[in-house]
Amino acid sequence: MPTAALKLATKDSEGTNQQEIQFVTNTWCPFAQKAWIALEASHCQYKMREVSLYGAGGKPDWFWELNPKGTVPVVVVKEGDKKIVLDDSEYILEAVMDGRIKGDGRMLIDMERDEEVRQITQWRNIISKQLIPIGKAAVLGGSRTKLQSLLKELDSMVIGPYLTGEKFTVADAAAFPFFWRLDKEYGLGKDGTQKLHAWLERCLQDEAVRKTITSQGWWWWW
Repeated sequence: MPTAALKLATKDSEGTNQQEIQFVTNTWCPFAQKAWIALEASHCQYKMREVSLYGAGGKPDWFWELNPKGTVPVVVVKEGDKKIVLDDSEYILEAVMDGRIKGDGRMLIDMERDEEVRQITQWRNIISKQLIPIGKAAVLGGSRTKLQSLLKELDSMVIGPYLTGEKFTVADAAAFPFFWRLDKEYGLGKDGTQKLHAWLERCLQDEAVRKTITSQGWWWWW
């Protein structure tokens, strides 16, 4: 899992940190959605700029200059004379979790609390390394047996009401777009996935999550 190491420490003349945050995204993309949820849940102030990822016009030049990989999401954080570009959804989650993206503190995690950090990291790793590839294989016509087995295993890990307990964390932000899409395809809440379904319904009560579900539609992750 990538970890951004850059730190922001510049302060203005009054001694308060002033951040300008730009969120470059496409609202149909699940990787962008997980970053969007984290930004919304943190209550940070940001400006959104949406780019089209496909079509005759292609991606604009300014976007290629910002992120030569050509992927969304990208977050640009300016603070005084410092600027960082976070060009991966996992970098963005890290910055929300450790406070480099400044919000109201809801999403901050004490990085010295080993068990909490371990649980959040475990969920993020499972989503990236297991759920995403196994879910893709199932939806594209492969066997659903492996996906069903994984979902049952993950269901047993849900503490409730959120994945790691009482607090909504970046683990929930990372997981929601992918479980939500699988729920649309197969339906959660049966075959040993009741806890996952309850968690999904709890997330849907959160305004930060609901705001990221747009009427225009959504993509899978390929």
